[in-house]
Amino acid sequence: MGTICSSCTTKETYNIALVSTDEEKRATVYKYMTKGHLPLTKYQEIRLTNYKHNYNLTTLNTDDLTMDVWEAYLKFSKATFFVCDLNKSADFVVEKVFEEYVSNFIKNNYIIVVMCYSDNPVTIFDNYSELNSFKLVCIKTEDDEMKKLKEAFAWMEKNIKK
Repeated sequence: MGTICSSCTTKETYNIALVSTDEEKRATVYKYMTKGHLPLTKYQEIRLTNYKHNYNLTTLNTDDLTMDVWEAYLKFSKATFFVCDLNKSADFVVEKVFEEYVSNFIKNNYIIVVMCYSDNPVTIFDNYSELNSFKLVCIKTEDDEMKKLKEAFAWMEKNIKK
């Protein structure tokens, strides 16, 4: 029987969520956050301990969820990563999903980090750009994807509060 390290028990623990309109990009972000693991199902929970804080990560795939299910999973999260690919999906589709499922959490000062894959300027999140609890990270094809993911996660760690 192993022991629990002291840093795991003394660090703050936060619930965070990863939701996505694109399964491939969701897998990429999940792999980064979990240091190499791949999501096995459409819904998954995992504990992350190799960061400034401990995190309980819930991963959801938007295609399979109704509003009630989303709210049940996300209302306990202090931060949500919303991943979308505007190179594959129309702006209005992504905007509709974001507005319906994620935008209401900003009102409660939950951290929202949008990881948006797009080679064109992104304007659908302009209404949120001035909010302290919102971060948009755009990733172009030529960008260093891991550097952008690291930037987004670091911003969340710096800004998350109980």
